[in-house]
This record gives sequence, structure tokens and C-alpha cells, in this order.
Amino acid sequence: MDLLLTFDDNYTQHAGVTICSLLANNPGAHTFHVISDGISDHNRALLAALCDASGSSIRYYSVDAATAAQFPVGEGTINPDLTIATYFRLFMADLLPQSVTKVLYIDCDIVVDGTLEGLWNTTFQEGKCIAALEELPTLADDGCRRMGYPPTSSYFNAGVLLVDLGQLRTFYTVAVAANFIREHHADIRYHDQDVLNALLRDRKQFFPLRYNVMDTYLMKRAVLPPRYADQRQDVRRPTVIHYTGEVKPWHRESRNPFTGKYYDYLRTTPWRDYKPLPKFTTLKAKAVYLTKHWAKTVLDVLGLRTYRYISL
Repeated sequence: MDLLLTFDDNYTQHAGVTICSLLANNPGAHTFHVISDGISDHNRALLAALCDASGSSIRYYSVDAATAAQFPVGEGTINPDLTIATYFRLFMADLLPQSVTKVLYIDCDIVVDGTLEGLWNTTFQEGKCIAALEELPTLADDGCRRMGYPPTSSYFNAGVLLVDLGQLRTFYTVAVAANFIREHHADIRYHDQDVLNALLRDRKQFFPLRYNVMDTYLMKRAVLPPRYADQRQDVRRPTVIHYTGEVKPWHRESRNPFTGKYYDYLRTTPWRDYKPLPKFTTLKAKAVYLTKHWAKTVLDVLGLRTYRYISL
């Protein structure tokens, strides 16, 4: 398989966990393509060793600074803490070799806990070039409204994407994405995910729930899209666990029921001695977190909102 990851040097440990989990459950020689703005030689060597052990390989691609400057990040944006790395998957059609005609993109806050063969062998429908997971109805409706297209087209999460690059390259380049952002920046909330949904709204299809089980799907009383109504059991046995919440499994505050899976695979990496650190370190941040936590607990107990995870 050709896999695409996008991350910066600070995220190398988590990318290593993603790679190790995938290799542990998917034997064979794979190629990992990494789009980044700089991974240290030390971390490159660590990741190369992980891939070499299974006969796989890893390749790096750099984003042109002038092109990257067209994408808004930092102060003045809706998520000022995000970096240019959040847009890197938009560069896939331009940067990956023309010989790569199909790629599976995976976020690096993910653990792969099963085989991806069924996903990789997905047959694209006529006129479609991307397969993804449909977001929960409330998020999907909001995304369609902001991006200005009918809710019947729905909205996908961009954390796991199977992409027919051959088809995508016939109409899409990173310049198309940059131009869309310039024209619609006021409506964009989820950065590159919004861009991909808007540009590919008629060229997508949805894959089974088990290939991208996110935090939102793990909440008690979560209202699933109708297409996943008969797949609810897969939230308890996901192939792909996607830690989409603000608090990640490497944070001490994590309550995700699959937090332990991250550490199962972490122990197979050079970062095996890592101990979880607090997400919130200042008194103010801790106070805000605890206040929100207890407020959410009360709302959940009263049945007004859903904030608690399922029990496995």
C-alpha cells in the first residue's frame, strides 16, 4: 500500500505509533509518503528503522515556502494554535510522484488495530475519487451549510481518506485549494477538511464506520448517520481508532476508552518509556478544564447533552 502521513517534528512519536500499529496488523512491504516542513535527522532515522524492520520504506516531501504562505494559520484564524501542517494533505496531488495513482491518507492521532485490506481494495464508483467516513448528522449539516451546498451531499471527516490520485489530478491542484480559501476564508472552520469537502462534494463516497471510529462516535447516545445504523457494534471493535478530541491519549486527562491501545503500540516503538503528561498545565487552564468537565457531566447525567464515553 501507498500511505500518506503529514506531521511536523513535534508529532514524530505519534506518527511512529501510527506506523507501528499499521505494520503490526498489515504484513507486507508498504511505502509511507510523508509531507512535512522538516523532520530532524534523528527522528527520520528512528522512523526509517521502524519501516525497514518490516521491509517497508518511508519517503519525505517538502512544502514550498512560498506556496505554504498562501494558507492562513496563527493569529487571526479560528484555531490560532494550528500550524501550516494542518494543510499538508492538500498538497498530495502535487507532491506525490505521478507513479502513485492511489494513496491512503491517515492522520497521526490514529491507531490502526486491524487489517486495512478491505479499505485499500475499495472500488470507486463512477465519477468518485475519494472515500471517507461520514460525520455525525449535526456536524455534517453544519459543514454543508457553511460550505454552501445541499445537506443531501453530506460531509466527511478527512482523518482517513482513500484517494484515487489519478482522477483527482485531472481537476485538482494545491493552487485550486489556495484559491478556494482566499474566496471563502470567512466560512472555513475546519481548515483543509472544509476545503476538501467543498471541492469534492460530488466526487466522494463513504466507507464503513470501522475504518475511522472517532471520539464523537464513542459517546453514549451518539446519533449515527443512517448509513451506519447497522454498524453500531463496530464502535466497540474498530479497525481504525481516531483520537479526534482535544485531549489525546498521550495526555493524562484522556478518558477515551481506547487510550490503552495507544500505549500497547507505543511500547513497540523507540518512545516506549513515554509517560502521559497533563494537557492543561497552568492554574487557569486547569480551572477551566475542570469547570467544563463537571458542567458536561451534569448535562450528560440530565440527558441534555452527550459527553460521556461508552463503556467497553
